[in-house]
Amino acid sequence: MKRFFLPALLILLFVGSIRPGFAQRTFTVEECIDYAIKNNPALFSGALDTTISQIGMKRIGGEYIPTLNLAASLQYYLLKRYTIIEGTSIVAPDNIADNEAYPLELGYRNAWFPSFNAEQLLYDPGHAARYELNSVSAQLAMQQLISLKIELIAAIYKSFSTCLVLGVHESFLKENLKRTDTLVYFTHEKFAKGTALKFEVNQMEVSSNRIRNALIQVQGFYNQSLEQLKVFMNYHEPDMLILQSDFTPELVIAGSRIFLDSILHAGASNRIEYRILESQKQLSAANLSLAKNRSLPYLSVNGMLGFNPQATNIEDLFQGERWKPYSYIGLNLYFPFFQGLDVKRNTEQMRLQMQQADFDLAAFQNQFSGEKNNAFLQLKNSLDLMTLSDSTLRLSEENVSMLKEALDYGLVTTLHVIVGENELFLNQSQYFAQLLEVTLSNINARKVRGDFNRFAGL
Repeated sequence: MKRFFLPALLILLFVGSIRPGFAQRTFTVEECIDYAIKNNPALFSGALDTTISQIGMKRIGGEYIPTLNLAASLQYYLLKRYTIIEGTSIVAPDNIADNEAYPLELGYRNAWFPSFNAEQLLYDPGHAARYELNSVSAQLAMQQLISLKIELIAAIYKSFSTCLVLGVHESFLKENLKRTDTLVYFTHEKFAKGTALKFEVNQMEVSSNRIRNALIQVQGFYNQSLEQLKVFMNYHEPDMLILQSDFTPELVIAGSRIFLDSILHAGASNRIEYRILESQKQLSAANLSLAKNRSLPYLSVNGMLGFNPQATNIEDLFQGERWKPYSYIGLNLYFPFFQGLDVKRNTEQMRLQMQQADFDLAAFQNQFSGEKNNAFLQLKNSLDLMTLSDSTLRLSEENVSMLKEALDYGLVTTLHVIVGENELFLNQSQYFAQLLEVTLSNINARKVRGDFNRFAGL
């Protein structure tokens, strides 16, 4: 049994036992995926990233929309302002001598500046680059969301398929258990009649207990895999989750053989990872354009309509005669003729990032080639071993059937049947371990080829 449960233990995560429910809900694998996409919070978080990027695009698109604002300020001058006059001045007090200096306080202490301002951007060379940057960022956020969906879909397929394989294995073990329990009863009868030895009874009971122990373990692994599927789906409803599929070992094996040759014809461009790397390259190009545009001039126009009342006492600010309206309109040309080394170094950084993106694409193509070949070899080897396991299992089943018939006629002893049952038990374990390996290799090859893209919306 260890040969079967070792690969199963490597792919199953312990989450907990299934909660009891009062009703049942059936799900196909497509319905599991649809339920997960609608209820998984990790996907909701990724969708918000996409929405944030789309709002950023709208912000950049609104840069050429005029801006209007109201402003007001109240100022109080702490320092007194004086001018020096002499006694000969007509504004000098009478008690000041002609050649005596006198500090005369000037100006006002309070000022009130209400204004209405308008500004319009006429030309900004960086606008197109910023829009492109946000557009690629939104595209990248969407692709990352699709990548997350693909990972989730592959995990759902693996958990779902593992449950199916374990379910079939469970039914086989139950049939074995019925047969061995009958043989245990038959051996006890023979022992009571004195035609069988005690150790034959013990050996038969040991064989029956081994199958019973394996059945309990398979049922436990099934429950763990089903609970893992619920976690991926974010399924917290009281109804029990019942899996529905036309799964049979024959369909899996036949479908995998048909699918095998198409693996090597897959292209790297079908993978979401490749498209993400392409978007990152576009992002670097947009950043490079934006960095270059920082050294180009931009043009804007702005205007203001306001009033400037002035008074020494704050309560006098609102006297009508003090309100002096002023307005202006201005054309602003900003020409950055020298930016030090900042723009130059930033441009060099962006060029290096573009080269880095090219290397990343080449590296992924090499990685994909390796993944594709490994997926092909893994599935091919699994199918080859599956053929041997299937042949051995059929021979074991036939052998047990003949031994049982021979036992009825007294041609063999109970020990021969025990040996046949033990061989069948081991070959069944090997068969279902290999069936699970074929199933998971098939899912992995489909993911490598990019078959889950359509479920993720790509």
